[in-house]
Amino acid sequence: MGLTEDQDLHIFGKNQPDLNWDCEEVRKELYSVLRFWLDKGVDGFRLDTMNLVSKTSSFPDAPISKEGSIWQPANYLFANGPRIHEYLQEMHEEVFSHYDCMTLAEMSCGVSAPEAVRYTSRFNSRPELNLVIQFQHVELDCHDGDKWMLREWELPELKRIINEWQETLADNGGWNTVWMENHDQPRGISRFTTNSPRFRALCAKLLALWQFTLQGTNLIFQGQELGMINPGLFSEEMNQDIETIQYWKAACEDAGTEAPQKLELAKKAIIQKGRDNTRIPIPWTEDPHGGFTDPAAKPWLPASDHGGEWCHASQRHSPESVWSFYRSLITMRKANPTLASTPFERWPYFLILTWFQYYGSYECLDVENPIIWAYKRKSKHKCYLVVLNFSGCASSWNYVNHGVNLSTSRLLMSNHMTCEASSTPDLIFLRPFEGRLYQL
Repeated sequence: MGLTEDQDLHIFGKNQPDLNWDCEEVRKELYSVLRFWLDKGVDGFRLDTMNLVSKTSSFPDAPISKEGSIWQPANYLFANGPRIHEYLQEMHEEVFSHYDCMTLAEMSCGVSAPEAVRYTSRFNSRPELNLVIQFQHVELDCHDGDKWMLREWELPELKRIINEWQETLADNGGWNTVWMENHDQPRGISRFTTNSPRFRALCAKLLALWQFTLQGTNLIFQGQELGMINPGLFSEEMNQDIETIQYWKAACEDAGTEAPQKLELAKKAIIQKGRDNTRIPIPWTEDPHGGFTDPAAKPWLPASDHGGEWCHASQRHSPESVWSFYRSLITMRKANPTLASTPFERWPYFLILTWFQYYGSYECLDVENPIIWAYKRKSKHKCYLVVLNFSGCASSWNYVNHGVNLSTSRLLMSNHMTCEASSTPDLIFLRPFEGRLYQL
């Protein structure tokens, strides 16, 4: 490292050496930094890759599971390590317990729902964290943990992942975060639905309705509320992210005699999964670069030509826009406690035991349906039904077969602007990518 020729461990970029949390002096200095900002009045922290701070202390080599590659899977050697809970409990006791603040911890390289309970449960005698960010639902489109090896996925797979997190955390004193895109992930519309211009607004609203009717604290990434999609382009100018640069370099070096085919697959993977998909400038206006910077300037990444109707300046004046739909959803969720996202960090334990009376439970219906996602949010006082068509085709769902009675129901929200005859005594008819929220 530098002129000393020492070596350091860096799980990520070579300019980002990992801190040695096994060193007490390092931890004390970190706690001092946290106190500095909390004393300034910050409300909390997003703690990056927090489950990677405790490593297997002997630093063994990873076993060979990918023949011929110098890179081998080793997550289990540095994720959720042997002293991780000790360090988080200490950090809470030394710092966070003395402030009115919250902690949101990113859990990279794998964390299960039962593991998340250990990090967040209010039943823990020694608290650790308020919330975690998990990635299982955004890893469906990769094969065997390899981000760049694309695979097709089915809706029941996504349901089972969300179901486990919704049920496991709530049943054990934990609390979910609900999200679908961030600075390291592609756009949700491009990943979970389709980029088709015909369906773009419908898909944006469908996914918003899905996210805001699940149990947990919602995280929205900039541009999501505008219905932004992946640019869908490959160019050297678009590849500024270190992970993408390294992958493309390796793909070019390893292509060999099958170079054209292999490189096309690599390009496709970058277009779909590259982290720069969500790092392009936000389209504030119809001006050059989306009004993000001066027209004569060159932004770090090129702005995508979304069209004037997708910029913020246009959407904020349109009641039918994606932006307006998000605002309506936020208002609706705040007005309906059963759908609310208020966690119970500061509740007494006797209140935690009865929170389901006020903040709704989650019950998935018809799990194996490959097109329709239907679920209930239910509390002592109210019951809601969410029905989402995740396909580009019209479909129907037999609600009677799943114990649902719509005879006295009220349609609260839909992502379609026009209402049509939508149900019979036993069926709900859904248009392509249609989502509905009923109060039962």
